[in-house]
Amino acid sequence: MAVLYVLKVDEFKPLLDYAEVAEDLSISNHGAYQKIKTDGVLIIPRVATGLDPAIWFGALVGGFEGAIEEFSEDTLRIV
Repeated sequence: MAVLYVLKVDEFKPLLDYAEVAEDLSISNHGAYQKIKTDGVLIIPRVATGLDPAIWFGALVGGFEGAIEEFSEDTLRIV
């Protein structure tokens, strides 16, 4: 199981928008955060979110569960 906690601010809304339509991701409330979860590998391609790289690289500010396999300008992959 991999989890990404997304701070509930407008800047990170594109991450949640992506997760809402991704088949293998689910979203739930977690206090001041939204929790994006998957039973497998959590993969989010930056281009699909529309996030600018400056905001993208702040995506982990809310925390995560699992291990970061890749966090590049193109892809976030948590296992």
